[in-house]
Amino acid sequence: MTLMEAIGGTDITQYKDQYREAMEAVISAKAAGVEPPEMEAPAEPKGKVVDLMAALQDSVRAAKKSRGEDTGDEADVHEISGQRAAPKKKAAKKAAAKKTSRKRPAS
Repeated sequence: MTLMEAIGGTDITQYKDQYREAMEAVISAKAAGVEPPEMEAPAEPKGKVVDLMAALQDSVRAAKKSRGEDTGDEADVHEISGQRAAPKKKAAKKAAAKKTSRKRPAS
């Protein structure tokens, strides 16, 4: 409630639940024994698509430049060839696990 009060008066009548309306139409059609209505395809999004990684990199460069840091020395990313072997488990852990896994006689 505090959040809604902070946001201010919002007229929620301007919003509608399109998914619920579509589901109600399908349920009504099936209950009546007719074919459900064809749903229209969603409209293409309006606006431009933003490359978030490029925007983040630009923001970091601008922040570094405003602090007077050198922005020319960027790290190079190299692909690692091969895979590392998984670290071997210690024998003490296996022995401890075996000790606790013994069955006890029923009392």
